[in-house]
Amino acid sequence: MKSNKYNIVDILICVLILAFFVGVIIRFVPFFSSDDIQAINTPKTIEYTVVVRDVRDYTVRALEKFGPAYTSNGAFMGQVVDVYTKPFTDIEVLNDGTQYKLEAPDKYEVYITIRTDGRESDMLMVGSCGTELYLGAHLAWYTKWVNVNSSEIVSIIVFD
Repeated sequence: MKSNKYNIVDILICVLILAFFVGVIIRFVPFFSSDDIQAINTPKTIEYTVVVRDVRDYTVRALEKFGPAYTSNGAFMGQVVDVYTKPFTDIEVLNDGTQYKLEAPDKYEVYITIRTDGRESDMLMVGSCGTELYLGAHLAWYTKWVNVNSSEIVSIIVFD
């Protein structure tokens, strides 16, 4: 009489083979329709606004000439479509710790709206230059008339 004894190694090998086949089926058999999944290569028009703080009137006038914008390495970033300004306010701290918000003379906060063709997925937006776009991102870029070393994205609008 022969008894059927199973070794622990035999059981583990069977479980690994079963897990492999389940993984292959999950990977290659579509359980969802293609309408539910949005690919990264969906082209969209993206408009984002960047702010540049503590600039002079000369820089504001140069930005108001609009035109194309380029990243610091020369890739086309988008078209400047709108520029508006606010007075720049600076926080002054006295020796006793008191803080005052004061307008700096002849200094401005400039809000620049840039329109670009980009790509969007559920969790990622990429501009035409390949730069990831998200709120709070810092960008260095230039136009024909001005070089911006640091700007911050403050709003993003995606058009279909």
